[in-house]
Amino acid sequence: METSNKLRFANILRYFARSTMTIIGIVTFTFALISGSDAYGGGLKGLILNSPNTLPWLALIALIIFTWKKELSGGIIISLFGLGMTYFFNTGPNFFLSTLILTSLITVSGSLFIGSSYLRK
Repeated sequence: METSNKLRFANILRYFARSTMTIIGIVTFTFALISGSDAYGGGLKGLILNSPNTLPWLALIALIIFTWKKELSGGIIISLFGLGMTYFFNTGPNFFLSTLILTSLITVSGSLFIGSSYLRK
């Protein structure tokens, strides 16, 4: 593959992975924060008491920020994080196809970061 084509393909992988991960991170963080707040009475108090549900998604957002700086190591960590999330959220009685797809996208996006990093070298 020609160098300019490699770089162009690496950019496509990078921007697709960045966009996908940013959307997943923000949407799931917001959903995790809001979805269980009614059990704690709703409002600001409910959001604060429900905030521990957002910790995995805050970690994902932190990993996304890290990956913008260190693409290869961040991609590896995100891929491992995605595999862990896929296992954690899709085992047991609460299996949903939408959750499997969402958590698998994290692993795939991490792999895209890795691929983009290798194409740039």
